[in-house]
Amino acid sequence: MSNRVRVGGKRLASIGCGSCLELWEQEGLESCDFLLLDQDKGALERAKNKVSKAIGHVTVIEQNILKFVLRGSKDGAIGHRDFVYAFGLFDYFDHSSASRLTKGLWQMVAPGGVLLVTNAHPGNPTRLWMEYGGDWFLKYKTSEEMMSLSDGLEAVVERSLRADSQGVYQFLEIRKDS
Repeated sequence: MSNRVRVGGKRLASIGCGSCLELWEQEGLESCDFLLLDQDKGALERAKNKVSKAIGHVTVIEQNILKFVLRGSKDGAIGHRDFVYAFGLFDYFDHSSASRLTKGLWQMVAPGGVLLVTNAHPGNPTRLWMEYGGDWFLKYKTSEEMMSLSDGLEAVVERSLRADSQGVYQFLEIRKDS
């Protein structure tokens, strides 16, 4: 697999989006329908201000992420998306909760779509500095635990796990059957 995620379609969702730093300088998203979900109003306002000029349509939802995902979107605002991702969200949940969250997010992925989740790797070379210098503790998951997040999901046609070049984060990509 290449270092880029293969995304088909134009309906995307960032779950636990924060300020969407990853989208601030992106190009070619003018025809996309993007959903941004977070519980931090200030982060959502910053995200909307930064990305709305580069993205065709942006829907912002300020809500408790776990409640929204685990109970499902009753108004249909989020489901079915071609690409659903959560960067940095899973770092704050133990394996059991992360598995439940993965199952909830999977329900939002359209046939042929992709779910991408990240989590810090236990071998994170900045871990000592983060924990003792910054008092920032994450729920690290091994590669095996990350892969197991996709266990039991229906219609999985492909799954892969890769790490960033610094060895800090792992990216679990799960593709749904079309």
